Amino acid sequence: EYIIPYISQLERHKIKSSEKNSTILKIYLFYVFNTCFSCFFVSQNIVGLKFNSDNFYGIIFSGLFKDINRDWINIYGRIITYTYLFSTFGKQICFIVYYIIIQIYRYNECSSNFIGVGSNLVAKKDFFNLYVGPEFNIEEKSAKIGYCISVCLIYGNAIPILYPLTFLYFFISYWL
Repeated sequence: EYIIPYISQLERHKIKSSEKNSTILKIYLFYVFNTCFSCFFVSQNIVGLKFNSDNFYGIIFSGLFKDINRDWINIYGRIITYTYLFSTFGKQICFIVYYIIIQIYRYNECSSNFIGVGSNLVAKKDFFNLYVGPEFNIEEKSAKIGYCISVCLIYGNAIPILYPLTFLYFFISYWL
């Protein structure tokens, strides 16, 4: 996710919006393939099949389960849910911790009535920088929104907990 913007810059797009669209698509595909391939790799470990190009069709379309049942949810549902949680809420939790630390710092720096008296803030610029939030990364936000919607729609009927998790992600990301 950190390398992808640099890869998009290497493509030498003529306009900035096409570069941003390329970055959004790459980040989105990374998240979706991460979720899908985690199930694929776990199925290879559970079934005990070795990857062979001659048996590729059999590996993809034959598995331990013929239909979605309780055992499928116990194995694959957990993997999909954990991957979904880590990829969507990982940065949100870090941002909440960052926000709490910034609030404590603001309280300590702005507890005096005057800038410069009992404070490390020398200029108004330092005071205003306390209230500037982090840079808004539109590429990552757009890719995560598409990822959340697509994973929720693909796996939501089999794993119903994805619906409230998706709502929670959108609610938190709206306020952050």
